[in-house]
Amino acid sequence: MNKKILYAGIIFLMIVFISLYLWREIGGSNPTKVDIVSLKEDTLEETIIVPGKLNLANKLDIYIQPDKGEIESLLVKEGDVVERGTPLFEYSNESLLNEKKLNELRFRSQNLELENIRKQHRYIDEELEKDIDNKQLQIEHDEIKLRQQQINIEIEQIQLEKTAIEKQISETTVKSNIDGVVISIDEDALSESGQAEHQPIMQIGSLDTFLVKGNISEYDRLKVKTGQQVKLTSDIVPDQVWKGKVSFISNFPKLSELEEGNSDSIYALEVTLENKEINLKPGFKMLLEIVVDTNKVHVLPITAIEQDVDSDFVYVINDGIATRKDVELGVATNEVIEIKNGLHLKEKVILNSEKVTNGMEVDTK
Repeated sequence: MNKKILYAGIIFLMIVFISLYLWREIGGSNPTKVDIVSLKEDTLEETIIVPGKLNLANKLDIYIQPDKGEIESLLVKEGDVVERGTPLFEYSNESLLNEKKLNELRFRSQNLELENIRKQHRYIDEELEKDIDNKQLQIEHDEIKLRQQQINIEIEQIQLEKTAIEKQISETTVKSNIDGVVISIDEDALSESGQAEHQPIMQIGSLDTFLVKGNISEYDRLKVKTGQQVKLTSDIVPDQVWKGKVSFISNFPKLSELEEGNSDSIYALEVTLENKEINLKPGFKMLLEIVVDTNKVHVLPITAIEQDVDSDFVYVINDGIATRKDVELGVATNEVIEIKNGLHLKEKVILNSEKVTNGMEVDTK
């Protein structure tokens, strides 16, 4: 009997010890080990992400002008380097050439008549010297003098017409007004000049300066200003980053948006690249990260932040106990986030707190 009682007591004690051990291991009295962090000051950039398209900053689009005639000859080809004033192509305009010939004939005709009038004028002057009181001669003199003045005026008009015609003829040779490279020539449009009036038949651009065009919302329009720094990336070359600056923002929404009656207005934006060399082609899509503000703020790692339906919060340690505190968040990066309100500088904040609950006993590693 005594042996049975002894055995029962031993078994009971073993159960008690095992239970105590398991209780301690599972969390009865051992605090959960956690990593902690405190607020630190950092400089964060508030950015706006905008899609855009790469363009040449200095580009010339040349359109057909049917009033100048038919295109007679191309003077350049794609890839040619041109300077300001380089002839690009010529129009053939028979009407203008005929006007020039008629103008020349009228000029010659008026000069012949003027020479004849001068002779008559000299003759009458000689006769008046012989008979100064001859009234009939005086009348003829006044008439011939008036006619000479009229012819001089007509000749001056003809010369003005000649200048205008020569200017029109000179404009039948189209010249570049920028330094650059002939990017494209639409030779199909050249043969259909009457139908290609609204599309460029030739494009010339300078490869020294690029810009990216995009659109921003009316909300972002209040934040974006000219001169702001921009980081540019492209999915085509994901490992490269280019720098630029906002060079233009429209003060008015795009007309197409107004005409379609859209409730959200969009504004045109241009960013000039600072890089002279870029291994992308005009028309490639780019992503613009516009730095709209830079501030020194207090931050925490993003892994310290928890969320529920109503708020953002963290867990801080108070006397070894995890305590939930709601926080107000601000600007974020991929690694840290601004804490606007809710924490003091020296409070110990738990990192990676997914398994932590409010009131849990914790200890730092």
